[in-house]
Amino acid sequence: MRKCANVQMKFYNDAFAYLHTYTFVLLMAIEKIDVSRFLELSARLPVFDVRSPGEFSHASIPCAYSLPLFTDEERAVVGTLYKQEGRESAIRTGLDYFGVKMRRM
Repeated sequence: MRKCANVQMKFYNDAFAYLHTYTFVLLMAIEKIDVSRFLELSARLPVFDVRSPGEFSHASIPCAYSLPLFTDEERAVVGTLYKQEGRESAIRTGLDYFGVKMRRM
């Protein structure tokens, strides 16, 4: 298992350069992998957890970086909409929340 010490500081210092460099590769190379392959890759590549801060603090993969798409409050709204109104409504609202954040990047 990889060590996390000092990795986080370097990650935050290089985060934007890394994301800029690899976003295209990640978007173009999406594929389903099994758990053993994921663990193998996570030993040498960063793992980004995009769940809300509350979900991340409840349980997360060791050494994963929290980059939440939604706040806890936004996640609650989206989850409630999903249960009460369905998938489409939840997606539209989630995109409204996330789209604003993407424009700031």
